[in-house]
Amino acid sequence: MTGATEFALEILVELTNAHEAGQTAVLISRDLLFAPEFEQLRELIFSRACSSEQDPLSPYQYNCVKLQSLEILANATSCLVSSTGHNLGSLLNEKQRLYLFSYLENASVDLRAADLACLIFKNIAENGQMDNNDISRLVNALTSANNYGREAYADLDVHSQEVMSLISAA
Repeated sequence: MTGATEFALEILVELTNAHEAGQTAVLISRDLLFAPEFEQLRELIFSRACSSEQDPLSPYQYNCVKLQSLEILANATSCLVSSTGHNLGSLLNEKQRLYLFSYLENASVDLRAADLACLIFKNIAENGQMDNNDISRLVNALTSANNYGREAYADLDVHSQEVMSLISAA
């Protein structure tokens, strides 16, 4: 991965953060997630967030890029939670959802990845687009993540409880 790609991902983390970029983040997030002209960039972000392929990256670089990509997805989906006409549930294919589940189920391995996956699911659930087939697996994964997060990572504990509340209210 080139320095330019790493820099671009760092910039996207900031540009999709509503607290940092305001309304600009909403516009960038909408385009990033849904506009056809950003398909290659979207595929790169999803592949880095939901893949175990490291080549040619070192384990450290792979983890940094994975976390940046997950943060971009968490930020972007957060910006579009209340937007009408955006089905956040359709963003993830089966394989990508499985990767996000695995981050939650294995929270002890990477707490930050688990927390970001939890935020992505929270945004999808808030958008009212949670797939019924995924809810039971998500509940199990969140229970596991919540138990571990309570001991080791407060954000994960809070976010997993928020998702559980959204799911039970639906």
